[in-house]
Amino acid sequence: SFILQPALTRTVSLAAVESTVEKPTMSLLDARTQARWAGEEEPIDPIAGHIPTSACYPLNDNLNPDGTFKSATELAERFAELPDPITCYCGSGVTACHNVLALKIAGREAGLFVDSWSGWIRDPQHPVGRAEPSV
Repeated sequence: SFILQPALTRTVSLAAVESTVEKPTMSLLDARTQARWAGEEEPIDPIAGHIPTSACYPLNDNLNPDGTFKSATELAERFAELPDPITCYCGSGVTACHNVLALKIAGREAGLFVDSWSGWIRDPQHPVGRAEPSV
């Protein structure tokens, strides 16, 4: 017997992300590594960088050394400064789910921008964020 459960998250449209880049209305979290977010390396997509207004919250920072999730308290502390609503993305929409789940463990809700970075850069009109080089 299958029992339908509520969805873990909601999806966030491209139009909503475009809107928040123009006028921030949500916290936008990138689950990729700092180097990929900063535009220093990009092993998959033809363009490196991040969606402007996003913050880098690498998924590995949700984990203990043994690979298990940190406690709800630790995760709540990690995400405490973020105002709602929160939307997570990554390169292709898969690893962003890690941050969605970590936020759920922390007692927060987050949406998923399924298109993620790979979808964002398909439109040459979309701006690309890059971190300033360190001196």
